[in-house]
Amino acid sequence: YFAVKTITAPTSGGAATIAFGWTGDTDSLMVVNAIANFVVDEVLLGRDFANVPVTTTASRQPAITIATAALTAGVLAAIVEYIEIDV
Repeated sequence: YFAVKTITAPTSGGAATIAFGWTGDTDSLMVVNAIANFVVDEVLLGRDFANVPVTTTASRQPAITIATAALTAGVLAAIVEYIEIDV
């Protein structure tokens, strides 16, 4: 699974959005969310790999995409739980 906990609410000079994924698929873990959705101590759940598994052909680097406006503050903690299967 993928989840994000808000430690300090993100702020922006505009209407910033945040998406989580990996290089080449920037919202594969969690689709774009407005920063207003990141409330302190709240956990947002992203992709449920048990119900929608992902197969990649190579290792992927996590990516956080910030769009629409720059973030000026905020702390988020993200966790990805996965199983590597060598076939």
